[in-house]
Amino acid sequence: MPLYVLPGIPGSVSTATSAGFAQSATSAGFATSAALASLASNVIFRGVLVTQSVGVSLTPSTANVVLSWSSAIFDATNGVGWSTGQPSRLAVGANISVVQLCGNVLYDFDAAGWRRSQMFKNSVAFAGQPFVTTYVTSAVGVAHNLATGPLQVSQGDFFEVLMRAGAAASSPSAAGGNGTWFGMIVLG
Repeated sequence: MPLYVLPGIPGSVSTATSAGFAQSATSAGFATSAALASLASNVIFRGVLVTQSVGVSLTPSTANVVLSWSSAIFDATNGVGWSTGQPSRLAVGANISVVQLCGNVLYDFDAAGWRRSQMFKNSVAFAGQPFVTTYVTSAVGVAHNLATGPLQVSQGDFFEVLMRAGAAASSPSAAGGNGTWFGMIVLG
């Protein structure tokens, strides 16, 4: 049977049974099922999900427009910050070293042209930065789904979503509501 080390539990090993279920090894120094259940019940999710209630119109240009968020759908504030005082930012608080970001920009059915969506850290591009550029030849809706891998962060770092439309476009806009959102998940 294959053995698996359980992250965060030194010396723990799990074996896969023929039925595909995991069993905890009960030898001295290994985690028991009760220990694993206790660990799982003490896991606290930390993160935030924000959205817009109103769409954003863009003037075609080569300048980025930073999206501002109007409400938090979910905000487990344990060190992650979003506030109406700085509505464009998701900020990193104390005791956080690794996060993952995700988001979506839903462009309305607008004229032909290109659209770009991307994320910035502390107002600049960063290693692992997601960005999507799409060129449309007719009036179609476009969704840009953005995600990062795990990112090392420090207290005070902040992230923003930016959008841009090419000069050939006719004022594309990001839809408000459930289609355009931004989230941060605390991993460590």
